[in-house]
Amino acid sequence: QQYIILAHINLLIAWRHIKIYLNVFSEQVLFHSQFCQFKQTCKALLDRMCCLAAIDLMNIEDSPLICDANHPLISNCLKDEMLLYHIDTQSEALLLDSYADLSGKRIDKGYRLDQLSGGQKVLLMLCLALHCPATTLYLKDLYHSLDDSRWQAVQNAVESSSKRIIWEQTPC
Repeated sequence: QQYIILAHINLLIAWRHIKIYLNVFSEQVLFHSQFCQFKQTCKALLDRMCCLAAIDLMNIEDSPLICDANHPLISNCLKDEMLLYHIDTQSEALLLDSYADLSGKRIDKGYRLDQLSGGQKVLLMLCLALHCPATTLYLKDLYHSLDDSRWQAVQNAVESSSKRIIWEQTPC
């Protein structure tokens, strides 16, 4: 819990700095190019802070990465989810291929996730988890979100991974 609190504090500090800069710049007239550059700098800062927080959280040896099929994704863009799961560029192609194998749907880094069905989101969550640095995964309620053929493919993918898996199924 200490790591979670520290991660939130770091994000709040970064956001506070950005808000201060926005207040300063809102009083000045900026050219469009200056504003775009400032916006990119702020986004890079937040991306960096999110990556560091995610890495810190995933490096806790006793804490599993929780993958709840009831809440599979938290953003609407695959790029953002990949940042949260700390998927590096080397793992990106493997992630996209494994998702295509499991779901039968090919997507890319810029794909809008609100276009996916519930089961497709669960499959993407699983693929992200299987390719992230976390060593232990806590998989909750995956069975309820998938049909039988997808369920078998999920079990095969999980069994072939080197991660420690904790399963939980709640009654319907």
